[in-house]
Amino acid sequence: MMTGRPTRRAGFTLVELIIALVVLSAVMGATLAVFRSQTAGFRNAGQRLEMYQNLRYAATTIDRALRTAGAGVANQQPMFIYGGNDVVAFNTNYTHNVQDNCAVNINSNAPVGSFEMLPLASAYVLPNTAWTYPQMNYPAGPCLAETVVFYVRPDSTTADGTDFMLLQRVNARPPDMVARNIFGYPGRPFFEYFVHPRTLAVPPATRDSLVQANLAGSGVALPIVHRAAAHGSTTDSIGDPSNSYLADSVKAVRVTLRVSNGLAGAALRVRDISSVISLPNNGLLQLKTCGTSPLMTGALTVTPNLPGDPAAITLQWAASTDEAGGETDVTQYNIYRRTSTDPAFGSALITIPAGQPPPYLFTDNGVSAGTSYFYAVAAQDCTPAESATLVSVLVTPN
Repeated sequence: MMTGRPTRRAGFTLVELIIALVVLSAVMGATLAVFRSQTAGFRNAGQRLEMYQNLRYAATTIDRALRTAGAGVANQQPMFIYGGNDVVAFNTNYTHNVQDNCAVNINSNAPVGSFEMLPLASAYVLPNTAWTYPQMNYPAGPCLAETVVFYVRPDSTTADGTDFMLLQRVNARPPDMVARNIFGYPGRPFFEYFVHPRTLAVPPATRDSLVQANLAGSGVALPIVHRAAAHGSTTDSIGDPSNSYLADSVKAVRVTLRVSNGLAGAALRVRDISSVISLPNNGLLQLKTCGTSPLMTGALTVTPNLPGDPAAITLQWAASTDEAGGETDVTQYNIYRRTSTDPAFGSALITIPAGQPPPYLFTDNGVSAGTSYFYAVAAQDCTPAESATLVSVLVTPN
């Protein structure tokens, strides 16, 4: 009887299994570490991107609106209203939902109440202040400049609990959140103001330069408030004890913000931005309202041609008082003509561009000798709105 050699059974020894498990654990541990590192990197990159976007959006929103302060305001409506360390308020015709020559921005989706002049009936205490605005109803016209307020307030809902939120309020509407996770820069307020010292009491060496308000020796304390209800009134001038004129003298605002990633403790990261925003419109007294009809004064003089010359009539009139002064918004003069038998003037015969050296002259060569004519001239602004007409006497060309 033959017996075969016993067959060896295939498999792993216990030692081999232990070695394999150790190697696999090491590989898995290294892989998980890489994944954790990548996840943390993505998270940190996302937090940094969100922080930069938050910073850029906050700075851009303030800059875009504040730079237009005073644009398209109504007559007597203040341009710069209030300037404090944590709040700045101004009037600007920044946006509206209908076509208008006064606003600097068209937004067809602007909510109701955000593109009109704030009436006295809707007056309220400006945020972070004790000042109520407005204090009068301003003359209505096509320019409906709204009141815009930027201000910061503590935000107790964030992880840090000591930061601020930046808010924007338009007219009496509820405020809109602009940015969160805002901190003040150490030793510097959120808003600073540079004022033109429009007074002979300032030494000549510094009279044409700007002074920073609220600094020692500047002579300008905060808050800066347009206390005169009407812009350009007698109480809105140098020498009035209210110092309301200082609001019209603010030529630039420096905005300084420190924005965080919204975390606390060792995970907190911050970035700073400081920007000086010019206010080129502030303090102007002559405004283009483009809607209040221009004024025409004086008389319209008509002179026929000399006998023997081709039939013609020469018109002469003075410039509108709103061309170089007043509202400074006259764009053209419309000339009308009718015969003595016509019941009324029709459409304009011709338009003459404004801006020519006065007096204005126009010679009408399209007349017939022996026929009598009346002429009329009206100034037109950029709305367009037309003045009352100057009407001539009856004139007959030779």
